[in-house]
Amino acid sequence: MSCPLCSSNNIKQIYSGTDKVISKLFNYVCQLFLFKCCNCGMIFLDRINYDLGKIHELYWEMLTNNIKNGYSVDINKSQDLLLNCLDKYRETGNLLEIGCGDGAFLKLAQDQGWKVTGIEISTKAATLARDKYGLDILNDSFEQVFKELKRNFFDIVVMWGVIEHLHNPVMELRLVKLLLRKGGILLIYTPNANSIFHKLARAVYFLTCGFVKFPMERIVTAMHTIYFTPDTIIKILNNCNFTIQNIEMVNIDIDFIFEAYNNFWWSNKIFLSCAKFIQKVSYLNSMWYSHMIIFAESV
Repeated sequence: MSCPLCSSNNIKQIYSGTDKVISKLFNYVCQLFLFKCCNCGMIFLDRINYDLGKIHELYWEMLTNNIKNGYSVDINKSQDLLLNCLDKYRETGNLLEIGCGDGAFLKLAQDQGWKVTGIEISTKAATLARDKYGLDILNDSFEQVFKELKRNFFDIVVMWGVIEHLHNPVMELRLVKLLLRKGGILLIYTPNANSIFHKLARAVYFLTCGFVKFPMERIVTAMHTIYFTPDTIIKILNNCNFTIQNIEMVNIDIDFIFEAYNNFWWSNKIFLSCAKFIQKVSYLNSMWYSHMIIFAESV
């Protein structure tokens, strides 16, 4: 095992548990082992014993079963505002979204005059994008689709809630770099592993010598293989020849999470209720926010 950012072997295990949601739905124990690199601070899952593709399909099945009209467009309100920020980078007018889900963001961009391309590994989500918005979606992994895309072609590449799912983010970011024109922008939205949620969960696990796994078992999931902090997201982007333009700290829409997980057990509802309260406290310190939006320029 080695760090996916700096390739150091100086890593330590900081958590072990199971993904109870996946274990229940797949009817087998989905084991999770979380490590931290002592060299660069990257936090990541290793010893993975599950099919990530199946988990993505399960995620979209869960969303479409629990949320009215499929994917909740409400979470794209902030994305709509972001498009106004991106307009100043428009030269070719080409925008690519990797992991476009049901295509809600691409539809917003298209309505504002962008020529959009979407990539989505989930067949369920790609079908939603085609049926709801009439979008032409490339339904495969980014690595497989990459050879079909033009180099130095896009003004904007969006990875909204994607980078934390990747096994090899350095490789994928280097491929993204080839697709962006010089001066183009990579927009990333990802959880903040330096947030108060993660800090409290790790403290409980550490202080009880691993006996109390809650709430770590609600934060560490099989779908998220990488857990970035502001420092590690800056390091990985700099390593891949991107320059950070801005990092905006934001909080996830807890009401959306309630809706997505409404069929699961009471402990999820307690955790999410506590998270909603902690979010209000987190406004006292922006580094405690649950998520980050990163603007990185291709140089």
